[in-house]
Amino acid sequence: MLVEDTVNSLMHWPVACVEDADSIEDVSRVLVGNEIGVVLVLHNRVLVGVVSERDLAAQLTTVGKSSDLSAGDVMSTELVTVPPETPLLEAARIMREAHVRHLPVVSDGVVAGIVSMRDLFDVFLCQADNLPAVGVSDDRPAYFFKNRRPVTWETRMRTSNGREPGAHGCGSRWKSDASSPGS
Repeated sequence: MLVEDTVNSLMHWPVACVEDADSIEDVSRVLVGNEIGVVLVLHNRVLVGVVSERDLAAQLTTVGKSSDLSAGDVMSTELVTVPPETPLLEAARIMREAHVRHLPVVSDGVVAGIVSMRDLFDVFLCQADNLPAVGVSDDRPAYFFKNRRPVTWETRMRTSNGREPGAHGCGSRWKSDASSPGS
């Protein structure tokens, strides 16, 4: 799969859905039972909202456990959707701008699937793995900024954990270090 592909090639189906009248306990069971982070909320088979793990957590912290709450009471109604022909890169940009982790795919008013941030991330990483390395090389250190002053990767690692770079298994990505675990 490539970044140039469309959402149609990546979206998941079937999509976990609940009715807006379903209890939040039912929503929780669907989330846990399917090991997912969001369910779509329907009213008379029409998409009206989404309930995410975050929505449930926020509800529980503000109101506490209440069995009389429904999916319709806790759902997010500001829907961000895309059609199946949306390019993957455009879908990623839409998700970033809308601050959403799941993107329902809708075709002719009907839910056709769903794409998650993780799905897109996997595609982008797979494609990036096939590209030549860009950025930091062994002869040019990575720089981070602390109090508006550049700090090299090596200095950052030495000051953050008191060990040499690569001594904890990290750092080998930025600096070739045959002594680090996993090299």
